[in-house]
Amino acid sequence: MSLVSLSTSDYEALEPLMAGLQAQLGPEMVNLSFPSLRPEKFTPQVAFFAKGVRKSGLTLAPEAGCQRLRDVINKTTTEQDLLSAVQLAFREGWKLIKLYFMIGHPTEGETDLQELVQLINRVMAVAKMYRGTGLNVSLSPFIPKPLTPFQWCRQDSPEEIDGKLRFLRERLRDKRIKLSWRHADLAQVEGLLARGDRRIGRVIWRVWQNGARLEGWSEHFNHDLWQQAMDAEGLAFDRFTGGLDLDAPLPWDHVQKGVSKKYLQQEYHKSLQAQVTLDCREDKCQHCGLMAQPVCRHILQQGPAEEKAPLPPAAAGAVATQPDQKTIRLVRLRYRRDESVRFLSHLDVIHLFERALRRARIRIVYTSGFNPHPKMAFGPPLPTGYTSLNEYLDFHYYPDDDVHPLERLSAVMPEGLELLEMKSLFDKHRHLTDVINRSDYRIVTPVTVAPQRVQALQASASLPVVRKKEGEAPKEVDIRPYLDTLEVHGDLLTLVARIDQGKTLRVHEVLTLLFDGDETSVKRSRVTRTGLFIQFGDLVATPMEI
Repeated sequence: MSLVSLSTSDYEALEPLMAGLQAQLGPEMVNLSFPSLRPEKFTPQVAFFAKGVRKSGLTLAPEAGCQRLRDVINKTTTEQDLLSAVQLAFREGWKLIKLYFMIGHPTEGETDLQELVQLINRVMAVAKMYRGTGLNVSLSPFIPKPLTPFQWCRQDSPEEIDGKLRFLRERLRDKRIKLSWRHADLAQVEGLLARGDRRIGRVIWRVWQNGARLEGWSEHFNHDLWQQAMDAEGLAFDRFTGGLDLDAPLPWDHVQKGVSKKYLQQEYHKSLQAQVTLDCREDKCQHCGLMAQPVCRHILQQGPAEEKAPLPPAAAGAVATQPDQKTIRLVRLRYRRDESVRFLSHLDVIHLFERALRRARIRIVYTSGFNPHPKMAFGPPLPTGYTSLNEYLDFHYYPDDDVHPLERLSAVMPEGLELLEMKSLFDKHRHLTDVINRSDYRIVTPVTVAPQRVQALQASASLPVVRKKEGEAPKEVDIRPYLDTLEVHGDLLTLVARIDQGKTLRVHEVLTLLFDGDETSVKRSRVTRTGLFIQFGDLVATPMEI
């Protein structure tokens, strides 16, 4: 479960909320996570609840590398807040922390960038006190937004942003610091869309007409299309991303957010002088224009925030617990996969069962350690695109009533995945992948395969195929040792494959040899796995029979 609000840190009752959620979610082995946090809000209590089940990623957002710029953007985080939060996180077992900074702030200069480098190095010095730790540093260009004190500010050009990124990359070369950044051209378009007027509607239309799709994804983004559209409309980026006159009318002046334009102008002047405006909950009312709103009236009535009360003892002790191991049962499940789910990957099926078990209120057993996961063991993965008559799954669970788990689980399974039977096992049973050594297939081909072709294949002493794995050189593999039998009956093939310590043939490799490399015939063949077996000599048994 994630607390997704970007202002989660500002929620006054965050610690009691996390305590209550952990008390409910911990026994269900549901992890609690949250977005980026202001460093001063990452307290020992928040750290305690954040690691209740498993440690999710931790992102701290100091946003600027020096105190002057943090004052400019009105962020009260101090360097000591950040260093203390980082030390707390590493001490509590986090191995990787992400830091979020913006570059291109109003009034930013080279001295500020150098202070950012120094701050990251000081954080890295803390990380080096703990074995196996590292930093991910995310850099994002500052984009002035409407209805904020920075709506009049100039946005750095892509050339300026690229220069600042180059400055930082040249000075942050520690291998344990991983830098990532938002592309400057993409930030320029975001600034255009943020502060553009109605003329930008035709620009967006032209970009779409020219084939742009998924422009928010860096791998699909094409800045040239935006430049061409701007040129066609006789517009320039600088007109919308440059500085604006404080007295000039703005395209969004008709939008009433509640905060007065006069107040935003005051804050703009204060920001350029690095003067901080305190939160109304901690200081006096700032007269922003929202004073009549119920939430503001409530704050005004309460007065400045007082010291928070400590967490209740019961909440502070909320941790994930599992029942007595004496009640654990191990079961084996047989199921089938029909046409409607044949394009689910093996990983999809794992996640499907994890969620189905949760929906069925079957308390699955989890492993212990840093990253708990359900104690489930599947048989050999079924290739994507295949159907199956017999698949198997072992899992441990805590029985809690008289209702059979097969009945409860069947009620929540999706169409196309049918549960067939379940049996109890002794806890010391070997994993399915350790005992299954035979896999049978039925293949319907788009064309009739000549019996002579099948016989020639079976008579071959070797059947070399080339396998390619991403990032590795192609590798030749002989699949003949894994081909037991292959028979043809018109457009129907039956294939029996051997499995030896997880190694086996791939059905499409056999089909490629049969069809002399005709990929169309291979892809149009429909493959069904009819069974998985344990074979010792002439003795053949299913996983449900052992």
